[in-house]
Amino acid sequence: GEVQRMTAGTGMAHSEFNRQDESLHLYQLWFIPGQKGLAPSYEQKDIGFTSGNKNKLVPLATGQKVLEDVVYMNSNSTIYWSNLDEDNEIEFKTFPIRLTFIYVKEGSIFVNGTELGPNDQARMTNDDVVHIRAIKDSQFIMIDLPSAESNY
Repeated sequence: GEVQRMTAGTGMAHSEFNRQDESLHLYQLWFIPGQKGLAPSYEQKDIGFTSGNKNKLVPLATGQKVLEDVVYMNSNSTIYWSNLDEDNEIEFKTFPIRLTFIYVKEGSIFVNGTELGPNDQARMTNDDVVHIRAIKDSQFIMIDLPSAESNY
């Protein structure tokens, strides 16, 4: 239920520990920042995104626009979380100059007609719409980011 963002452009020492008795599923993602020479910084929010918020894309971190309760990152990108119940669908409108990545944590989904299961991923380019339908109850993250050709 937490999201962290770290800017380490000028260097810093960092480590992660799970001090809880229960297992932890962690995604560590790296993004090229929108500018160079950023000062080191850190932000963490407990936003409880894994409970509630069913059948939609919930923004967790973004640099595209200011949203409440979302971690800011210096990238023209957005990371979303979804708890998608069986037989529910989500459509995400994008542009051919954007990339869309999906990482499935649990469950099974169709992404533009291709089936994905736990730990599978999809990387899409040149799409106008990403259509996601849950075959069974599923959890996944989706990342919307600029392509290299989009003149970030």
